[in-house]
Amino acid sequence: MLARPPDQLLHVAVIEARVVRFDPAARVEHFEDSQADQLFDVDVGLRTRASRHELPAVVALLLALGSASFVQTRVWRDTESLFAHALRVNPRDAMIQQAVAYNDLAVGRYDDALLHAKTAMDLRPRFRKAGIVFASALRQREAAMPNAPLPDFLLNGGAGDALAHMEFAEIEYQRGNSEAALAHVRRALELAPDSPRAQMQLAELLRKRGGEPESR
Repeated sequence: MLARPPDQLLHVAVIEARVVRFDPAARVEHFEDSQADQLFDVDVGLRTRASRHELPAVVALLLALGSASFVQTRVWRDTESLFAHALRVNPRDAMIQQAVAYNDLAVGRYDDALLHAKTAMDLRPRFRKAGIVFASALRQREAAMPNAPLPDFLLNGGAGDALAHMEFAEIEYQRGNSEAALAHVRRALELAPDSPRAQMQLAELLRKRGGEPESR
């Protein structure tokens, strides 16, 4: 049986990397929920009961995958190089963008983590786990570089802009910049008028300022 080309093994290798390289107990506080959530939740859909007739095919497939994976040894030296390769192959995969963002966050590359997390949110609206990485990267960036200019280059008109504005509002409020926070919240509500979080942010900012809630 001929071995598959290495790029066709990408999906398998990515799953292996998630299972082996990352601690499944790694958790990050959610931006809306006080409960922690696993960043990498690998759904294993292949719980196969191999029958007598299926077993030889399964063995042959594993042998083929093993020989083709050996070819990739020099490329996939570690998790980071694996995901860099995955990103080159399929840059519009939201899960890969999220994985790269988490890897960047783990080594302190906050702007890179924000960029990839935002890309994942743009590719898949309401991608909760990408939002977790985005919020965590922004908080850790602020702790490492207090009052550094916010990465507003991320506000590119994508589907994740509303969440980015909400997170920027949180940072500006913590800095004491209530007017800048209010501007971000209002923009978030323009993009996502039914967002309970943005509505609560607006009400809290107006309450602190002594103003009346705004009508939409």
